[in-house]
Amino acid sequence: MSMERIHVVIADDHAIARDGVRMAIQEDPRMSVVGMVGSPAELHHMLSSVTGDVLVCDYAMPVGEGADGLNLLRSLRAEYPALAVVVLTSIEEAPILRDIAAYGVRCIVSKRDGPRHLRYAIRSAYDKRAYLSPIMKTALDAHVPDRSSGQRVKLSAREDEVIALIRQGMSMKEIAARLGISTSTASTHKANAFLKLHVTNTAELIRYSEETTAPGDVPRAS
Repeated sequence: MSMERIHVVIADDHAIARDGVRMAIQEDPRMSVVGMVGSPAELHHMLSSVTGDVLVCDYAMPVGEGADGLNLLRSLRAEYPALAVVVLTSIEEAPILRDIAAYGVRCIVSKRDGPRHLRYAIRSAYDKRAYLSPIMKTALDAHVPDRSSGQRVKLSAREDEVIALIRQGMSMKEIAARLGISTSTASTHKANAFLKLHVTNTAELIRYSEETTAPGDVPRAS
């Protein structure tokens, strides 16, 4: 029985890092590296002709135009919306990690984590699931917003709508039908909310939402 392969593109400005990522990926027979680049400009050029399922990308590649991490993520989301992204970075500051998640990146891995966490993140990204590596989870655990203060992490309007409908007990299929979007898109909004709010399951998501939303302030989905 044939096995569906995950085609991976690697982007990092350090050649030794690219080679290390390639070797880690090649340990999984389900994955295939289809390209490696060292700058944002090279990445955009490659993606114009090479089809990848998942991009493993350093957050900060200080080489040439477009080196700013958020600008790169913004352009990738606009130009290649079907491309799943795994950010592999040495940055472990919680505010930056939350900014990365805000741009739709569901999977974030520290360069200090083991190769198996990178492979798991690639599979998760391909399957449209969220994944934080152990080191990244620890970094975010140390900076969890104070729920008792009622402070809310900023979500997109659509993510708020999805959470509101989850709180009403609706399934992803029902939410998708209500909002006029695909089930996959609804699940993506849910996964993004998981990552931004630093929760791991639906029960935690609902509890967090209830603790940080004033009575009568639950977002309404029309």
